[in-house]
Amino acid sequence: MENRSKDEKDNAISGNNVMTYNTEDCIIHMPKDKLVVVNGLKDFIVVEEEGTLLICRKSDEQQIRQIVKLPKYKNWQYYEEWLPMNIERIWAYYHMGW
Repeated sequence: MENRSKDEKDNAISGNNVMTYNTEDCIIHMPKDKLVVVNGLKDFIVVEEEGTLLICRKSDEQQIRQIVKLPKYKNWQYYEEWLPMNIERIWAYYHMGW
C-alpha cells in the first residue's frame, strides 16, 4: 500500500491534477489525469473509481457501506458475498497510512 502524506490543511490527496481551495481534512482520490477543483469542503471523502463519483462526509462513511453498490459486478455469482468484503478493504485502504 502506498502511503499518502497530507497537505498543510490535512487533506490526503491522490491524483495529479487536484486543486483545493478552502478545503480541510478531506480524503480526495481521483484518476491520475482528471482535473478536479474542490472548494469549501471540510471533513469529506471525494473518490472517483471506475466512473463512479462518491462525495460524502467522513462521519457518514458507515452509511455509505450500506448503500455502495458496484453495478459492473452485479451479475457475478458471488456479488452479495463479495461486495461487503471489498467495501471494507476500500475503507481500510483510505484510513490506513494517510
